[in-house]
Amino acid sequence: MINWIGIVGMWMCYAIGAWILMYNVNFTPCTEPMKARYILATGDPYRYIRYPIYLSESLGTVFAFLATGVWVNVFGVVSWFALIEQSKAEEASLVRRFGKIYTDYIKKTGRFLPKLHTELKNNQI
Repeated sequence: MINWIGIVGMWMCYAIGAWILMYNVNFTPCTEPMKARYILATGDPYRYIRYPIYLSESLGTVFAFLATGVWVNVFGVVSWFALIEQSKAEEASLVRRFGKIYTDYIKKTGRFLPKLHTELKNNQI
């Protein structure tokens, strides 16, 4: 049963990752400079969190462990610390490029998890 949870979870992570990459026309590997014409993605999955692909890939390491039972997959959790630092560097670059627009976006969204209090405030009349 646990294996099936892992398998289904991995497929969900891959599907969500594909959706995110299709939505974000700016996707650039971290080894390449940012594109000259950059459109800030703030809708669809980015409406809730700033790094949905990082979340999807991080959960994928957990689901891979559940699917296979191979303990080496757990070492993928170590990469989560690198993602935190990577996201901070990306945010600094985006603040320099977009200024107040991006700092306002940061206030509304969580880095890796949604800000529930913001969602609750926005839905209240």
